[in-house]
Amino acid sequence: NQALQFHRLGNSDAAERLYRKALDAAPHEPQILYLLALLCLDVGRAEEALALLGRSITARPDFPDAHFQLGNAFTDVSRFDEAAHAFQNAVEYRTDYFEAYYNLGNTLTLLNRPAAAASAYRNAIRLRPDVANAFLGLGLILQSQGKYEEAIETFQRAVERDSRCAEAWFQLGLSFQTLDRQTEADAAYRAALAVEPDHARALNNRGVVLRAIGRLEAAQSSLQVAISIVPGYAEAHNNLGITLQAMGHIAQAEACFLTAISHAPDFADAHFNLGIVRLLMGRLAEGWPEYEWRARVKTLGMPDLSHSHWDGSRQPDKTLLIRTEQGIGDTIQFARYLPLVRNRVGRVLLQCPTHIADLLRDLDGVDEILDLYAAVPHFDLQASLMSLPALFKTSVGNIPDDVPYLAPDSARSAYWRTRLAGKSGIKVGIVWSGNPLHANDGNRSCKLDDFLCLCDVPDLHLISLQKGRAAEEYSAALEAHAIEDLSEELDDLLDTAAVIEHLDLIISVDTSVAHLAGALARPVWTLLPYAPDWRWMLARSDTPWYPSMRLFRQPQRENWSLLFQEVKRELTALAHRSQKAA
Repeated sequence: NQALQFHRLGNSDAAERLYRKALDAAPHEPQILYLLALLCLDVGRAEEALALLGRSITARPDFPDAHFQLGNAFTDVSRFDEAAHAFQNAVEYRTDYFEAYYNLGNTLTLLNRPAAAASAYRNAIRLRPDVANAFLGLGLILQSQGKYEEAIETFQRAVERDSRCAEAWFQLGLSFQTLDRQTEADAAYRAALAVEPDHARALNNRGVVLRAIGRLEAAQSSLQVAISIVPGYAEAHNNLGITLQAMGHIAQAEACFLTAISHAPDFADAHFNLGIVRLLMGRLAEGWPEYEWRARVKTLGMPDLSHSHWDGSRQPDKTLLIRTEQGIGDTIQFARYLPLVRNRVGRVLLQCPTHIADLLRDLDGVDEILDLYAAVPHFDLQASLMSLPALFKTSVGNIPDDVPYLAPDSARSAYWRTRLAGKSGIKVGIVWSGNPLHANDGNRSCKLDDFLCLCDVPDLHLISLQKGRAAEEYSAALEAHAIEDLSEELDDLLDTAAVIEHLDLIISVDTSVAHLAGALARPVWTLLPYAPDWRWMLARSDTPWYPSMRLFRQPQRENWSLLFQEVKRELTALAHRSQKAA
């Protein structure tokens, strides 16, 4: 009893002397062994505690507290399998042992046994439904399993029980963010920061959310605060770079990516983003090697091409498999390299999505086209289509620009020649929206309303090439403004190519139709957001990728109106020249 009093008062030396005197008198007494073990744990002597707890349990196997503390001791020395076994024993001898169930959940989480961990947390919640941390632990398991709606409900129950639990607020925000519920994510991160203003991860993630909803200056501020708290926070430096790039501060963005890499040399996202800004600045030789890091960026989901990777050398007796990646526009843009590839290898197989295969089938340089899910025949080497510019050491001065390198189907072209022959005036195809699933679609797409100012230009016949939900949404407006809607008649890219062949001009946002028109060598005006995709580089109205393309750039962020004023002026001048020529 004297030892216990000293122990409670924090006088460890006196308590230990008396515990050992007691043990001299009763060397197998489980309670004394247990108490001395607790003292050893308190002062960081976990190995001694393990031995004492083992003796205590030998003397009394049904001693749940000893099993519980044995689990804690094993945890202290990172012996997690044994810790889980000890906590399991504790709850078997005492079924209402909340702390043991909770620690069992934590340990099983570390052991990557999510189902068993979730069961342990649920038992802890059953015993103590008022404890926020048990809900937090369960929510983390649900989140790791991709059960975000359940995770959100569980984190909400955690913060209902303890509104000061910053980590629960943070994880709630992360689940909302993963589901693209950005406004709710922002509210949760703000709640976390109200409790813990220096929560660097919340500041970082809130910066990403603010960027997603277009509040770039606020995003920049949040990320800079995160970095001020944790200067070596590579992810925050990377996210700040992305934000600065979106704001048009390209040199500062490059510096951020370099800083991120200095703190985390194998940070694939930062290398990839560094590649993008260098390509955007036209520094292609420096950009391509960094751009190749995209193969290690988890969110891109690229196939593993490390096996038998082609290095660009001449292999005339080898079969090369080329795999497409990313979007339709990317595939169209880089298909130009396939004839060059064919000059270096014996046989070229191209694996691509079905909806673009017919367009590429007659492309010079391709021996066989394979569906993404088809069985792949024998090949010796493989490469990604978008790695070809790097393999061919592409610079701004040597971009392959021999257009057209695609051609429409002759039968479909003949049909559309007849179909469009009676249309008077300048025939202009328009596209205002890209793939809504594209990560940057909200930035690069506009609305049909932005195009309507062009209806005032004389001697103009506007034809919508828009497909998908954007076409359905504006079908009534197209009819009201006498814009011909071809959405129901364009079954695939071959149809679109055949129509483009017989139009005088295409005006499109940065999407696959713009690339298709460029690859067909048809006149195309491509409308770019203030922060453009890397391939269009900076401050130029032309592009070395497509000689027939002209670029129109937003002069201000999110301001399509000023851009369309310029387009309308140029289109009016074109119509005037056309009338004079007639």
